Amino acid sequence: MVKPNLGPGIRERVQEAIASKDESAMDDLHAIKTEFKSALATLLNEYGILAIPTVPGAPPKLGMDAALLEDFRARAFSLLSIAGMSGFCQASIPLCTRCGVPVSVSLLARHGADRSSLSLPRSSRRRSKMRPPQPVARQTTPTERLLDPAELERLQRAACGMGMGGCGPKSRSGGA
Repeated sequence: MVKPNLGPGIRERVQEAIASKDESAMDDLHAIKTEFKSALATLLNEYGILAIPTVPGAPPKLGMDAALLEDFRARAFSLLSIAGMSGFCQASIPLCTRCGVPVSVSLLARHGADRSSLSLPRSSRRRSKMRPPQPVARQTTPTERLLDPAELERLQRAACGMGMGGCGPKSRSGGA
Protein backbone atom coordinates (compact mmCIF):
# COMPACT_ATOMS: atom_id res chain seq x y z
CA MET A 1 0.00 0.00 0.00
CA VAL A 2 1.30 3.46 -0.93
CA LYS A 3 1.51 5.93 1.94
CA PRO A 4 2.56 9.30 0.52
CA ASN A 5 3.94 11.97 2.83
CA LEU A 6 1.23 14.63 2.43
CA GLY A 7 1.61 18.21 3.59
CA PRO A 8 -0.30 19.89 6.41
CA GLY A 9 -4.03 20.04 5.80
CA ILE A 10 -3.89 17.80 2.73
CA ARG A 11 -3.76 14.53 4.67
CA GLU A 12 -6.86 15.52 6.64
CA ARG A 13 -8.84 16.43 3.50
CA VAL A 14 -7.88 13.19 1.75
CA GLN A 15 -8.79 11.06 4.79
CA GLU A 16 -12.12 12.88 5.14
CA ALA A 17 -12.93 12.26 1.46
CA ILE A 18 -12.01 8.57 1.72
CA ALA A 19 -14.08 8.10 4.88
CA SER A 20 -17.23 9.68 3.40
CA LYS A 21 -19.97 7.09 2.88
CA ASP A 22 -22.88 9.50 2.37
CA GLU A 23 -24.43 8.30 -0.93
CA SER A 24 -26.83 11.26 -1.25
CA ALA A 25 -23.91 13.67 -0.88
CA MET A 26 -22.02 11.76 -3.57
CA ASP A 27 -25.08 11.92 -5.86
CA ASP A 28 -25.33 15.68 -5.25
CA LEU A 29 -21.63 16.14 -6.02
CA HIS A 30 -21.95 14.11 -9.21
CA ALA A 31 -24.94 16.23 -10.30
CA ILE A 32 -22.98 19.43 -9.62
CA LYS A 33 -20.02 18.12 -11.62
CA THR A 34 -22.29 17.17 -14.54
CA GLU A 35 -23.99 20.58 -14.50
CA PHE A 36 -20.61 22.35 -14.30
CA LYS A 37 -19.23 20.37 -17.25
CA SER A 38 -22.34 21.10 -19.32
CA ALA A 39 -22.19 24.84 -18.53
CA LEU A 40 -18.51 25.02 -19.45
CA ALA A 41 -19.12 23.07 -22.68
CA THR A 42 -21.90 25.51 -23.59
CA LEU A 43 -19.67 28.49 -22.79
CA LEU A 44 -16.68 27.27 -24.78
CA ASN A 45 -18.54 25.44 -27.53
CA GLU A 46 -16.33 23.48 -29.91
CA TYR A 47 -13.49 25.96 -30.44
CA GLY A 48 -13.71 28.32 -27.46
CA ILE A 49 -10.83 28.93 -25.11
CA LEU A 50 -11.07 30.29 -21.58
CA ALA A 51 -8.01 32.23 -20.38
CA ILE A 52 -7.66 32.45 -16.60
CA PRO A 53 -4.83 33.11 -14.16
CA THR A 54 -3.04 29.87 -13.30
CA VAL A 55 -3.05 30.74 -9.60
CA PRO A 56 -4.78 33.58 -7.72
CA GLY A 57 -1.67 35.53 -6.75
CA ALA A 58 1.81 35.37 -5.34
CA PRO A 59 2.66 32.02 -3.72
CA PRO A 60 2.25 31.69 0.04
CA LYS A 61 5.34 32.35 2.11
CA LEU A 62 6.86 29.87 4.54
CA GLY A 63 5.41 30.40 8.00
CA MET A 64 2.35 32.24 6.64
CA ASP A 65 -0.63 32.51 8.98
CA ALA A 66 -2.78 29.35 8.68
CA ALA A 67 -5.97 31.32 7.90
CA LEU A 68 -4.25 33.21 5.05
CA LEU A 69 -2.78 29.96 3.75
CA GLU A 70 -6.20 28.29 3.77
CA ASP A 71 -7.67 31.30 1.93
CA PHE A 72 -4.95 31.00 -0.73
CA ARG A 73 -5.60 27.26 -1.08
CA ALA A 74 -9.32 27.79 -1.53
CA ARG A 75 -8.75 30.47 -4.18
CA ALA A 76 -6.10 28.33 -5.92
CA PHE A 77 -8.34 25.24 -5.97
CA SER A 78 -11.16 27.30 -7.49
CA LEU A 79 -8.89 27.94 -10.50
CA LEU A 80 -6.93 24.69 -10.57
CA SER A 81 -9.94 22.37 -10.29
CA ILE A 82 -11.82 23.63 -13.35
CA ALA A 83 -10.10 21.26 -15.77
CA GLY A 84 -10.30 18.28 -13.42
CA MET A 85 -13.97 18.86 -12.64
CA SER A 86 -14.95 19.30 -16.26
CA GLY A 87 -12.64 16.90 -18.06
CA PHE A 88 -11.47 19.81 -20.21
CA CYS A 89 -7.79 20.35 -21.00
CA GLN A 90 -5.73 23.05 -19.33
CA ALA A 91 -2.35 24.34 -20.46
CA SER A 92 -0.41 26.72 -18.24
CA ILE A 93 1.79 29.17 -20.12
CA PRO A 94 4.55 30.98 -18.21
CA LEU A 95 4.64 34.62 -19.29
CA CYS A 96 7.25 36.39 -17.20
CA THR A 97 8.63 36.97 -13.74
CA ARG A 98 7.33 40.02 -11.89
CA CYS A 99 8.86 41.08 -8.59
CA GLY A 100 10.65 37.73 -8.50
CA VAL A 101 7.39 35.78 -8.85
CA PRO A 102 6.46 33.79 -11.99
CA VAL A 103 3.33 34.99 -13.80
CA SER A 104 1.39 32.59 -16.01
CA VAL A 105 -1.96 32.16 -17.69
CA SER A 106 -3.96 28.97 -18.15
CA LEU A 107 -5.86 28.20 -21.33
CA LEU A 108 -8.84 25.84 -20.99
CA ALA A 109 -10.48 24.13 -23.96
CA ARG A 110 -12.74 21.16 -24.60
CA HIS A 111 -11.43 17.65 -23.97
CA GLY A 112 -8.85 16.70 -26.58
CA ALA A 113 -8.17 20.26 -27.76
CA ASP A 114 -4.78 20.73 -26.09
CA ARG A 115 -2.83 21.27 -29.31
CA SER A 116 -5.52 23.35 -31.03
CA SER A 117 -5.87 25.63 -28.00
CA LEU A 118 -2.15 26.34 -28.08
CA SER A 119 -2.00 26.78 -31.86
CA LEU A 120 -5.06 29.07 -32.04
CA PRO A 121 -3.06 32.32 -31.85
CA ARG A 122 -0.92 31.11 -34.77
CA SER A 123 -3.98 30.30 -36.92
CA SER A 124 -5.63 33.63 -36.08
CA ARG A 125 -2.48 35.40 -37.27
CA ARG A 126 -2.70 33.50 -40.58
CA ARG A 127 -6.34 34.51 -41.03
CA SER A 128 -5.54 38.17 -40.39
CA LYS A 129 -2.49 38.02 -42.74
CA MET A 130 -0.26 39.61 -40.13
CA ARG A 131 3.42 39.80 -40.90
CA PRO A 132 5.14 36.74 -39.39
CA PRO A 133 7.27 37.46 -36.33
CA GLN A 134 11.01 37.78 -36.73
CA PRO A 135 12.97 34.76 -35.47
CA VAL A 136 14.65 35.12 -32.11
CA ALA A 137 18.13 33.83 -31.36
CA ARG A 138 17.38 31.81 -28.24
CA GLN A 139 16.17 28.37 -27.33
CA THR A 140 12.38 28.08 -27.19
CA THR A 141 10.20 25.98 -24.92
CA PRO A 142 7.64 23.49 -26.31
CA THR A 143 4.87 25.97 -25.43
CA GLU A 144 6.57 28.77 -27.34
CA ARG A 145 6.91 26.53 -30.40
CA LEU A 146 3.13 26.02 -30.44
CA LEU A 147 2.18 29.64 -29.74
CA ASP A 148 2.88 32.37 -32.22
CA PRO A 149 5.75 34.43 -30.72
CA ALA A 150 3.92 37.70 -31.40
CA GLU A 151 0.84 36.44 -29.55
CA LEU A 152 2.99 35.21 -26.68
CA GLU A 153 4.62 38.64 -26.50
CA ARG A 154 1.17 40.29 -26.42
CA LEU A 155 0.14 38.02 -23.52
CA GLN A 156 3.37 38.85 -21.71
CA ARG A 157 2.83 42.59 -22.12
CA ALA A 158 -0.77 42.32 -20.92
CA ALA A 159 0.09 40.25 -17.84
CA CYS A 160 3.47 41.72 -16.99
CA GLY A 161 3.31 45.23 -18.38
CA MET A 162 2.55 48.60 -16.97
CA GLY A 163 -0.25 49.32 -14.56
CA MET A 164 0.12 46.26 -12.33
CA GLY A 165 1.36 48.15 -9.30
CA GLY A 166 4.65 48.08 -7.49
CA CYS A 167 6.63 45.30 -5.90
CA GLY A 168 6.84 46.73 -2.41
CA PRO A 169 5.96 44.73 0.71
CA LYS A 170 2.37 46.04 0.71
CA SER A 171 1.79 45.12 -2.93
CA ARG A 172 -0.27 41.99 -3.68
CA SER A 173 0.13 42.24 -7.45
CA GLY A 174 3.30 40.17 -7.65
CA GLY A 175 1.99 37.12 -9.46
CA ALA A 176 -0.87 35.25 -10.96
